[in-house]
Amino acid sequence: MAEVAFYHCLTTSVDEALVTILDKILSLQERAVVMTPFRERIEHLDQFLWRFKPNSFLPHGTEKDGFSEHQPVFLTNIEYVPNKARFLVLVDGAESKDSNHYTRVIEVFNGGNEEEVARARQKWRDYKKNDLNLIYFRQTEDKSWIKQSS
Repeated sequence: MAEVAFYHCLTTSVDEALVTILDKILSLQERAVVMTPFRERIEHLDQFLWRFKPNSFLPHGTEKDGFSEHQPVFLTNIEYVPNKARFLVLVDGAESKDSNHYTRVIEVFNGGNEEEVARARQKWRDYKKNDLNLIYFRQTEDKSWIKQSS
């Protein structure tokens, strides 16, 4: 049964928070699937992960890149696990129908967007009904994360 962690972005964008989260996953020698419900966001995230820091990039790929099974981070808008990832990162309100493939599901949402906050609260309640282990991280002014509850 997957553990679910909510990351409430307050001082950075979801994209910037995603970089921090993915860096951490990769430092653990793990793989991740990042899912958004919007196909056009895949291209945006793909470009962002190449350019977020000068002289640096976060290793990742999309279906159009091929070799999906070899990608340490795979960006998609459909639910499947081509790279044997144990981490699923959901952005833009993406929803997983089957989190059993993963050790941890990570919900990243924009705290400045009322709709995203409401959706995250509903997802928390839904996960709770399914008796999943939940963790909530709130972003601080210095852009770090503080665990608020579990």
